[in-house]
Amino acid sequence: MEERKTRIAISVEGYEFENYLTALQAAGAEVEVFDPLKGVGYYDGLVLPGGGDVDPRLYGQKDKACEYVNPDIDALDASVLEMFASLGKPVLGICRGQQLINVAYGGSLIQDISSVIKHRTGDSERDAYHKVEAVKPGFLTELYGQRFTVNSTHHQAVLNLAPGFEVLANAEDGIVEAIGHEDLPIYAVQFHPERMCLGRNSEECADGLKLLSWFVEKCRDSGK
Repeated sequence: MEERKTRIAISVEGYEFENYLTALQAAGAEVEVFDPLKGVGYYDGLVLPGGGDVDPRLYGQKDKACEYVNPDIDALDASVLEMFASLGKPVLGICRGQQLINVAYGGSLIQDISSVIKHRTGDSERDAYHKVEAVKPGFLTELYGQRFTVNSTHHQAVLNLAPGFEVLANAEDGIVEAIGHEDLPIYAVQFHPERMCLGRNSEECADGLKLLSWFVEKCRDSGK
């Protein structure tokens, strides 16, 4: 009997959904938008993707520079995150996903990086690239070493880190590029691994498929 593929749910928010679908399928997963009728138990893991900005009222700030805020989506993503986390299922946040995770657990965000520091960022049509450095040994160093190049399209970032989380990697300018929970299998990156693979990344950029394959394997193991 053929072993079933690892089932990854992706929250409804997220532009360029096909990129996530294609990349996660290439990593060996079966992917679909989270279906509450099937329940969390049907899935092996969750991806919280990129998309609009998190409502700043959730971390006690007035809106100064946010774009495409949708409180209903924020509430849905936070609810789905809590459901997966409560069952100990792996979660991977990507860009907005990292920001949402940080806010959901009590952290805050820089609403507009350019108003604080000059950080290499691209846009929805074109990625910029920059170096990041792993803060401590872990899955990122196992995949890429201590220093590696990632893409960048974001204008917001982690400000105050949520309790229970640790920084896993920073950009050279100090912007937080990856975080992880100290006890739960919740991981998040500021960059877009789904746009760092399958011919979409530049030659100097790390292979995002390695990270997605690692996460799919993590989900597969948790589902056994």
